[in-house]
Amino acid sequence: MIEKGPTPLVTIRVANSSDTEAVQKCRFEVYSEMGYIEPSNYPDGREFDLYDNYSSSVVASTATSFSAIGTTRLVLGSKGILPIQNPKNHAIDVSGLGNVAEISRLCVRKNFRNSRISLGMYRVLFHLVEIEKVDTVFAVVDESFLQMILWIGFPFEQIGEPKNYMGLTIPTVCKIQNVMPALQESEVANMLGVTQLFEMPFTGSLQM
Repeated sequence: MIEKGPTPLVTIRVANSSDTEAVQKCRFEVYSEMGYIEPSNYPDGREFDLYDNYSSSVVASTATSFSAIGTTRLVLGSKGILPIQNPKNHAIDVSGLGNVAEISRLCVRKNFRNSRISLGMYRVLFHLVEIEKVDTVFAVVDESFLQMILWIGFPFEQIGEPKNYMGLTIPTVCKIQNVMPALQESEVANMLGVTQLFEMPFTGSLQM
């Protein structure tokens, strides 16, 4: 399996309504620290937008912390426009691709930032993808994260030029039916235990 590293044991699960404040505070604090948002625009210390109204979130936490240490969400195209379609974002056309969704707002607090937590959150996201019967998933990511997931073997493809949106980001797309075959064929994914992680049934939470 993926090497755990020096961080404490982290539990990753689908967020519920009681997690909303912790998720939005985590996003606010991470994006403020990284300079992606202006803190004074969020007087309550919570980052949120209209896409939260039709998203399912994932939350990562530790036994020693009462706040979220990481989060991401799956925005459902069946219920509204995706962030990647927004002209202020990357203005990508998603028509003709079946049931679409977007991986969005992936962030991890600085002291916990490593690949195992992000990959764990991706595993839970793909559980949501299965539940929602999504055919195609989009993600807007920075170059270093894109290089990591491509190196592991995830079949994401760049579909547009980089744009300065929450930092310099790259629009990508992934056909869900290609994910498991790609991971199973990837020497890196097999060596790191990522293939095993995605093959295992999801039982409600992950501990990484």
